[in-house]
Amino acid sequence: MQSKRIFPALLLLFAILSFSAFAHAQNDGPVTEIIVTSVDASEFPRIKVYIRALNAQGMPVDTALDLTVSEEGAERELVSGPSFREGSEGGPLWVHFVIDAGVRLADSESRWQMAKDGIAQFAQGMLPDDHVAISAIQDSETGSEIDPVMEFSKNPEDIITALESYQRPSCPGRLCFTEPISPLQEILADLAAEDAGNQPRMIVYFTSRLEDERGNAAALVEAANEQDIPIYIVFVDPQGVNQELKDLAVASGGDFHTYEDTESLAEFYDEAIMQKLRPYFELAYRTEDGQSSIRVVEVSLASDNSVSNEGEYARPSIQPPEVNILYPEEDDLPLDPTTANPEVIAQVNFPDELPRNLLSATLTINDEEIDSKDYNPPSNPVEIVFPLTWEDFAKSGEVELTVEVFDEIGETNSAAAKVQFLEVTDPTPGATEAPDASEAAVSTNAAPENGNATIPPSNTLADLLLPISIALLAVVMIAIVLTRDKGPVKAMRQTINQQVDRLTKRIVRQSARAYLIVLDGDASAGKSLELYGTTTIGRAKQDSELLFQQHDETSPISRRHCTIIDEEDHFLIRDEDSANGTYVNGVRLESMVPGKLEDGDEIELARVERGGVKLQFQEIQPAFNKGETVHWKRAQQTGEDRF
Repeated sequence: MQSKRIFPALLLLFAILSFSAFAHAQNDGPVTEIIVTSVDASEFPRIKVYIRALNAQGMPVDTALDLTVSEEGAERELVSGPSFREGSEGGPLWVHFVIDAGVRLADSESRWQMAKDGIAQFAQGMLPDDHVAISAIQDSETGSEIDPVMEFSKNPEDIITALESYQRPSCPGRLCFTEPISPLQEILADLAAEDAGNQPRMIVYFTSRLEDERGNAAALVEAANEQDIPIYIVFVDPQGVNQELKDLAVASGGDFHTYEDTESLAEFYDEAIMQKLRPYFELAYRTEDGQSSIRVVEVSLASDNSVSNEGEYARPSIQPPEVNILYPEEDDLPLDPTTANPEVIAQVNFPDELPRNLLSATLTINDEEIDSKDYNPPSNPVEIVFPLTWEDFAKSGEVELTVEVFDEIGETNSAAAKVQFLEVTDPTPGATEAPDASEAAVSTNAAPENGNATIPPSNTLADLLLPISIALLAVVMIAIVLTRDKGPVKAMRQTINQQVDRLTKRIVRQSARAYLIVLDGDASAGKSLELYGTTTIGRAKQDSELLFQQHDETSPISRRHCTIIDEEDHFLIRDEDSANGTYVNGVRLESMVPGKLEDGDEIELARVERGGVKLQFQEIQPAFNKGETVHWKRAQQTGEDRF
């Protein structure tokens, strides 16, 4: 009798046809509908778009798609996708579980527990962005009403807690028959009003039978189809199938399942819901500006732009990039080629945590542009290195360095530093070096009144420092000769020899003796570094001459890591008791014991996979021109000398 009241013949026929179409639907094309489920701007200006592609039967299509995407009417180039996601990687769902707390279900402990277990089973398989709410429909003196058990939540623990704490209603002295159609219509309207975008929404209704229904089932089906919110019905009654409920589920776009056990319910969730509503495509593009606050994104089939759909996103708050010159700094000592590498290091930070591509990074010296680069920073912050030559500096003295960056959405910023640079020229044979500041001060002392031009001898500590230092070194050298075969003494002797050379200025190299090619682990990868003789390598400019990762506090490179020793006819390399070791061709050197260095050897300052730097040593072999004048050429990869 209730069936005649609720379902007219036309509705039943529609339900049967809909069920038949669903049963034979295939997950392939042609695509007849595209739904933009959401637009993610969390990585702005990289925009992610999630879509569902459906065939004529409303089933997801998993074949390759040729799509175009436009933003604010301008077509954008895809940087990834469209790629298909399903199963555990599928899209989020909004599910409102409803329990019919009428007498047939609520008065049965086993049926009530089955309904709670069925909801808990879904919660255990939720994806991070799934939203779940729970309500019960129960009888009251004024008719059936909704009893909210839990508002929408993405936390599975909230769902389990709500189910455990909610007690089934009791009806002392009378039978409680529910009228679920009107409450379901109200739940449907509330679900349609949720801020879920175009993400799939559904109702899953646990019931044991339509009891005392006076509502309009046809109106419920019509509203479900209008809002594109299907109703899935789980029948908790092992005694038989209720055809009225089955027709209602299929006509609304959902499905019907008789709850036998948890295993069968898991299959129902997977086949009827997950495989139909979770699959989606992901694609991404980069926007070119950030002017409009709300931006409309349209995705279309390339072959048929009438099959399209729109979504939108809110442009996040954008801050200009921050630029800092790390090296050289304004308080650095005057710089010249013998004390520092001629390069400028700048760091770009994005304070809004939205890294952007830099369309340009430009270095100017005294308002003259020296270098300009394009950078695509992989992270925040990004380091920019401008390698220079000393010809870039027109003269010595104070110069102003300015680094300006311009990002892909039109934001720009700059930083400046004033630094002292010393001009170094090649010494001319026979030329006399200019006196230093202390000598100049002595030479300008006033002559005595008797007219004698004799200058009194200086007794300052600065004047005595050089001879005292040489005398002390001579004493140490005698001790070294007596113990020259000892390993540690050899290393000390080499270091002292270097210091004597520096103090006496005995060696002044005019040509490079070898090269270090940066292979990996440093922003200057590919750069060729010249070696003019024995060179210390490390992280601190107070301890080393050739610097890597100078401003990285977490660097595995020691302040004084290793030394490349020029022995005139060959080169050695010595690890300076570094914390993370020096490796030649993958073999770690023994600390403070020099090893021979061959042309083409690969050097690692700490292992490169742990943040170190990999270099290649290239020796310059002597060659003679036709006039017998000695000059130098870089050794070829074959290792053969060129004459």
